[in-house]
Amino acid sequence: MGTVEHQVAQLNEQTTTLAQQIDLLDERTNETKAIVEALRHGQEVLTAKYEAMAHDLHHMKGDLTHITSILEDKVLPALAEHEAGLHVLNARVFKTESTLHRLVHA
Repeated sequence: MGTVEHQVAQLNEQTTTLAQQIDLLDERTNETKAIVEALRHGQEVLTAKYEAMAHDLHHMKGDLTHITSILEDKVLPALAEHEAGLHVLNARVFKTESTLHRLVHA
């Protein structure tokens, strides 16, 4: 009967070892699940940030188009008129300087 008791003791020891290994596997499985959940959450956060950035970029593109339109419609024509006025003034200054030069050196 000593052998039967020894075999029972070995089975009990193996059962205890298996239970410990199962507990360890459960613990690691729970850790893995927690990591996966954290990764999913991080992915959701990044997706939300990406969508917000895409939305902001779309609005910025619209703003840039609007500003470009204003430049083309108002600022550039006004600048062209200003430059034309400067050309006229430069011509007048040149004539005045030429006349003054002739008068001084005559």
